[in-house]
Amino acid sequence: MVIILYTLCKDCNTKVPYGTTRCKECDSKFNEERNKRNNRNRYVRDKANEDAIRMFYVSTDWRNKRQEIIKLYDNHCAICRALGRYTEGLDVHHIVSLLKDFDKRLEDNNLILVCVDCHRELHRDNIDNEIKLNKYIKQKINSDKFTKKLLGIEK
Repeated sequence: MVIILYTLCKDCNTKVPYGTTRCKECDSKFNEERNKRNNRNRYVRDKANEDAIRMFYVSTDWRNKRQEIIKLYDNHCAICRALGRYTEGLDVHHIVSLLKDFDKRLEDNNLILVCVDCHRELHRDNIDNEIKLNKYIKQKINSDKFTKKLLGIEK
C-alpha cells in the first residue's frame, strides 16, 4: 500500500502533493506575475543605463577625451590607415560598448578613431572587443591586398 502525502497550496489552500508549494493554477499565476515583475525591473535598469550613457556623451570628460583621441590618431581613421588610405576620422568608437562595460568609457585602449563608413561596419559586424577588432582589420587588409592584386595595382 502506497501512502501519498499532501500539503496545502500557499495561495488557495487546496490539497497539493507533498513537496510542491502551489497548485497548478496558482503556480502559473505566480510565475506570470514574477515574469512581469522581472521584466519591469529589467526595463527600469536598462532605462537607467541609457540615461547614464546619454549623460556621458554630453559631458565635458567625454568631449575632452574625444579631442585627445582625434589628436592621437592625427585626424585619420585607424582602420583606413591600416589599409594605406588616409580618410578623415570623425567618430570615436568604443571597442567594448558602454552597455557592456561602462567603466571603460574613457580608457584610451578602448577608443579608436574611425571614419563614418568604418564605424557603421564595426557596429553592423558587432565588433565588440579588441580580439574581434584585430581580426576584422587583418581581414580588411587581406581583402584589400587581394583586390589590388586582382586589379593589377599590387604584385
